[in-house]
Amino acid sequence: MTNNKEKSTLNPEQLERAIQWLNQKTVSPLTCESCHHDKWMIGPDIVAPMPLIGNSYNLEEGLIPQFTITCTNCGNTKYYNAIIAGVVKDDENKDDD
Repeated sequence: MTNNKEKSTLNPEQLERAIQWLNQKTVSPLTCESCHHDKWMIGPDIVAPMPLIGNSYNLEEGLIPQFTITCTNCGNTKYYNAIIAGVVKDDENKDDD
């Protein structure tokens, strides 16, 4: 797995935790189901899809931090829960009241 470190918001510890988790939890080599290549790149950022509630977005609740891996051949992208993977701690995502 590679990573674009120059533009990354993942710090080195988070990147290492993502790599270790992927090595433990996924088959090796991880083959892309779209093109059957096995070269992947870890995305540079923690992302969180916005939940749609009714016809509007709810930015107050329900954001799940994720990291991505992308096939370097076809661009197929997979999302992994960053809390479950241990890349971020659950309390890192909550504002202090």
